[in-house]
Amino acid sequence: MAPRTRAAGLIRGARAEGRNLLEHEALRLLEEYGFPLPRFEVLPFGKHLSPGDLSGLSYPLVVKAVSPQIVHKTEAGAVRLNIQGEEELLEAIRQSMGVYISHSELKGPASYRLAFRELGLALGLQALEPLQRLLSQNTSTFGDLDSIDALLNDLMRYKPIGGEIVRFWRTERAQAADTWTSHEDINAVMLAACLIPEGYLRV
Repeated sequence: MAPRTRAAGLIRGARAEGRNLLEHEALRLLEEYGFPLPRFEVLPFGKHLSPGDLSGLSYPLVVKAVSPQIVHKTEAGAVRLNIQGEEELLEAIRQSMGVYISHSELKGPASYRLAFRELGLALGLQALEPLQRLLSQNTSTFGDLDSIDALLNDLMRYKPIGGEIVRFWRTERAQAADTWTSHEDINAVMLAACLIPEGYLRV
């Protein structure tokens, strides 16, 4: 696919959702036209992280939240610099979760929400307990297990939000919204994964 075609797809997707390009989309666009950029990865919010994901990362890292509702990331506390290891990475995730919750529109109508993004968060919250079990069974993989376990326990307080998200998107009213029907395939897959998490969360 030609760079112009891929770039047009990025712009078309943002317009369909009534927003500007997000930071990573703008970087992808520049990348398509050959601009040299630092390596970056985009993880859906709440994505389950396996030991392989963590051990394969190269430090130091920068972590930023990605959300149309968070325009000024630094002022919102949604940027973490010079992350040096797994413990600092989990702490950055914990802080990003708080920023996301405080800026999100989880109480708004379906027409202002994106199901696949919210369901990705719900699925990630369901992965917290399996990740804790995995840590206890692989103590040599990580450093300070007490600190990491404390961070995971802190994230557990957000777990009820995952249930609220799933219940919302299971309703006929929510699934009648354009934001559901325009991405129905991925939305349905994400909802199914949340309803049967053991079929997806294998760590």
